[in-house]
Amino acid sequence: MKPRFIQTDNVRRLQEAAVALEKRQEGVPGLGLICGNAGLGKTKSIQWYVMHSNSIYLRAKATWTVSWMLDCICRELNILSMNRIRDKFADLQSSIKAVKCTVFIDEADYLVRDRKLLDTIRDLHDETDMPIVLVGMDEIQKKLMRHHQFWSRISQQVIYKPLTIKEIILLGSELCSLTMKDASAEQLYVNTSGNFRDIIVALSHLEKMATANKTDLITANMVDKTVREVLKRKAA
Repeated sequence: MKPRFIQTDNVRRLQEAAVALEKRQEGVPGLGLICGNAGLGKTKSIQWYVMHSNSIYLRAKATWTVSWMLDCICRELNILSMNRIRDKFADLQSSIKAVKCTVFIDEADYLVRDRKLLDTIRDLHDETDMPIVLVGMDEIQKKLMRHHQFWSRISQQVIYKPLTIKEIILLGSELCSLTMKDASAEQLYVNTSGNFRDIIVALSHLEKMATANKTDLITANMVDKTVREVLKRKAA
């Protein structure tokens, strides 16, 4: 499998939302939300975007405290900070405006469990005007709606969707040099529900199978075998 990054519709919508946050007009809040089921490629695409933009990426931890979270943000921004929470916040407040970057916080479902973490993110945004994007599972949307002060500051939202049949064909071609007709791609789509992670696993196996058979054409039988033996599911 080739080490290429393919820009799917999810990635394009991520880019549009991030740019809108960065270039928003004065007075428009700069909190964002990216959510969706597991395995849809959220983390991989955000890490790719961070590498090609003025952004930083953090992964929230189940045991995060306010102090630890601020430490992580300071470290990513190369800001030297004191030990006390109020000093860390003050250091960020005085330095971030010069940095002008977007902060992505993955696994943000952990933040919703602790009101202090969520309120600190809101305070940091309000005091610095820095765009902050939370990334979590689809349930995070409803949970954040219960926190009106936070939810009302979310001006950009991207809900990740399953891959389409055309995108599956594109991934097979660009990553593995495989030829897949619509019927075979639809077969793979039905058996993975368009889950990005499952499709990548399946394509990796199909690539090896195609190489062993000295072909680049993926047949229905090859997809059936991959579904049963690799994805451990009964073919739909």
